[in-house]
Amino acid sequence: MMISTNYSEIVTKARANGQTVAHFDQPDYKVQAIPGSSDSFTLSDRAKAKMHGEAYSESAPTYVKPQIAADLLNQEEPTKAVEKNSYFDEMLQSILDKRLGIDREKLEEIEAMMEEVAKNENLSEEEKQKQLELLQQMKEEVIKESRDNKQQVSMDVSQHQNT
Repeated sequence: MMISTNYSEIVTKARANGQTVAHFDQPDYKVQAIPGSSDSFTLSDRAKAKMHGEAYSESAPTYVKPQIAADLLNQEEPTKAVEKNSYFDEMLQSILDKRLGIDREKLEEIEAMMEEVAKNENLSEEEKQKQLELLQQMKEEVIKESRDNKQQVSMDVSQHQNT
């Protein structure tokens, strides 16, 4: 049996001859060879190296761990996360200050003065200690006054609600 690649040509010839059946096993149908100019193939790097008698070594593929979106965001903008946390901390602190009636500005001023005293190199350790104790007492007085004011306001509100 002969193998033919051009079945449509065989069917066309059978129709032209008025035949109702096409016979694909007849010897007059020849397979045409593919011309050398259009036939091509590709050699791998390994085959080329063997042809030239050279050694060939193939490097193993490297694995790159995929990154998730959260990792990429954390790499690019770590400052934004810190800013969000500091903003959240400030918000919580202001809520606590309002509930407790604490004057945050006065406390920050006293803390700034405490830092200045601690950094001052002209003062001796004893003088620094005394001034820091005075500033700490001032800080405690501010907190105590704020609590007293808060208690007074809450008492006034409760008395006003009872009347």
